[in-house]
Amino acid sequence: MSKGDVMELIERKTPRMIIDKEKIDSKKGVITLEGRFLSPLYEHCPEIFASQNVGTAYWRGYFPTLDRQRNGLVIHLGGTGDHGYVRREYFFVNELLKHGISSILLQTPFYGNRKPVHQFRSSLHNVSDLFVMGASIMSECCFLLKWASEQGHFPLGLSGVSMGGYMANLSATNAPFPVSLIPCLSSTTAAPNYTQGAISEMIEWKELEKDINSTNFWEGIKCISDCDWYDRYNTAISMKNQRNFSKAQELMWLLMEEFTNLKMYPLPKATNLVKAVNAETDAYVLRDGIPDFPDIWPGANVMVIPEYGHVHAYLLSNHIFRSAILEMMQGESESISSNLDVNVIRTRSN
Repeated sequence: MSKGDVMELIERKTPRMIIDKEKIDSKKGVITLEGRFLSPLYEHCPEIFASQNVGTAYWRGYFPTLDRQRNGLVIHLGGTGDHGYVRREYFFVNELLKHGISSILLQTPFYGNRKPVHQFRSSLHNVSDLFVMGASIMSECCFLLKWASEQGHFPLGLSGVSMGGYMANLSATNAPFPVSLIPCLSSTTAAPNYTQGAISEMIEWKELEKDINSTNFWEGIKCISDCDWYDRYNTAISMKNQRNFSKAQELMWLLMEEFTNLKMYPLPKATNLVKAVNAETDAYVLRDGIPDFPDIWPGANVMVIPEYGHVHAYLLSNHIFRSAILEMMQGESESISSNLDVNVIRTRSN
């Protein structure tokens, strides 16, 4: 995935799109579709997908009827704990439809209809499940972008809040063509979030420490081809643990840098179509010492919501997220920005 080969994976065996439901509301001028397809990653994770619900990608789409003008389509990815469509529908879909913008809401692997039977709510059983989730979403988004383009939708965009923003970032690096990208409350790496931020308190570090102390664990790591994690981990530990981490935290940092740091992935095909929205006092998404979007993706823009933390911004700033989406999708920066309080929002770009 980090080598930009998602589309090759999709072209090798293109999934079959299945539309299960279609509803036309002529009064509102909206077509609602519910569809599914086999995740392009299915054959690469059979031990996970074959015995659970994870392997089928479910989505719901909202489109202006054919007698209305269509001004593009955005794929919205779910945040942590978003097991259905209601949040994203409420916060984004209806307002964007007023501007002729269609929406597709993809269910997150391990959530909703895709949640393993014995999983408790959003608590993934394994750290590796998080990486399978990310890789699955990347491949599924790229397939949906390809499908939407073939259906005549243009322009196309990716967006998400919190974890959904991270997944949108990763998906954009493998998108088959330029797309607008509006990641909200995310960053350029998740490493500090899972090792130092508020999320780190939810991780069972003692259990992970047991795994790290297991001989079988490292034997399995060594079997992975072209993998230097073992050496990098030992180097970090031998350097007297400058981050004051436990062994489990050190390994988590290494893995998160490997799989979520945007520097490890290709540049999006049009970085000038990127507009990130951050919260200034975010305690979930830590940014101290972390390169910002323009540092990694030249031409990307960043909008900062002052004084707001993660939860406040998530609950109270959806109008700002929508405005950023409209700006990038419509190219009407001045008219959209005029609806925002300039004392509340400040922007910067490289």
